[in-house]
Amino acid sequence: MSNHLHIGEDFDSKAYLKVLISVAMADGEIQPSELQFIELQARLLSLDFNLLIKEPSLDLESYAHKLSSKTKRVILRDCICMGYVDDHYSQDERQKIKSIASQLGLSSKDAVEMENWLKDYWKHLKEGERLLEKT
Repeated sequence: MSNHLHIGEDFDSKAYLKVLISVAMADGEIQPSELQFIELQARLLSLDFNLLIKEPSLDLESYAHKLSSKTKRVILRDCICMGYVDDHYSQDERQKIKSIASQLGLSSKDAVEMENWLKDYWKHLKEGERLLEKT
C-alpha cells in the first residue's frame, strides 16, 4: 500500500481513519468540515473512505496493542484536530477523545499536552499568515 504521507511503515492507516470516523460521529453525524478532513486523509493514504465508513467500527481497545506508538500519537493528534475542524470542540468529542487516548494506552496528560501543542501551533500559523499579509 502506498503511503503518501510518509508517516512510516509501522503506521496503521486503516485503524487511523476508522478512529477519525468514530470521533466525527461522536456528536451524532459527520459535519461537512469533518467529512472533508477525513476524505483528504483517506486520499493521502490511498484508502477508500466510502468503503471504510460502511465497515464495522474498530474495537480499539482490543486492537491498540497492534498499533505503533507513532500511530497512536497521530491518531490522538488528528482526533483533536477533528474536534476543532468545525470550530466547535464539543464535550461529546472531548470525552470521546479522552476515551480513545485511554484505549490507546495514552494518558489524559498526553491528550492535554497534544491539545496545548496544537493550539500553540495554530497560533503560530495565524501569526505567520498575519506577517505574510502585512503591507
